[in-house]
Amino acid sequence: MRVSIGEAAGGSKTAADAYAALGVNLADIIDLPADQQLMAIARWISQCGRERADHRRRDADFREKRNDDAADLSQGRRRAARDGGRGKESRF
Repeated sequence: MRVSIGEAAGGSKTAADAYAALGVNLADIIDLPADQQLMAIARWISQCGRERADHRRRDADFREKRNDDAADLSQGRRRAARDGGRGKESRF
């Protein structure tokens, strides 16, 4: 880890991209001792995992709502087809 941080700080695009993908700001950790660097990276990874879980939950909630809305629309169309267009007239 210490070597890859040094490579990233030294200009290695591959190493810098890997840390950037984790959301690690190398300027924040470059001068820290190795154990503190590891802890900082672990915190960023943990935060990333929580954010992904939050995104998955929001996506699932959105899909559920979308499916509920589609079911309501479908039910309304079936009702309209069953009634043969009779019933409440549209104001538009």
